[in-house]
Amino acid sequence: MTDKIKGASACDAEPLNNSKLNAAILPHPNTLRWQILAAFQVGERLTSLEAWQRFGASRLSADVHALRHAGHLIQSEMIEVTAKNGRTAKVAQYWMAQEAE
Repeated sequence: MTDKIKGASACDAEPLNNSKLNAAILPHPNTLRWQILAAFQVGERLTSLEAWQRFGASRLSADVHALRHAGHLIQSEMIEVTAKNGRTAKVAQYWMAQEAE
């Protein structure tokens, strides 16, 4: 078994079981995933549109999947948003579970 290296790519992570959740792998600094994770860590919630507008991230769900695979506790729920012409649409909103103090 290889040691977890701080700063290792989330894509290089091996599948995690529950006993490894406290040893989450960090994405490489200055990448989109790093920026997304930083936003989650300060308590922000993001939708795909918000991630596109802020970071230029066109596939937030893929980034969330990779971060979860690396051991980060990211939650999601479907929310209703107003689309063009007053229509409503359901989209996923993501955030990081905050640790109990």
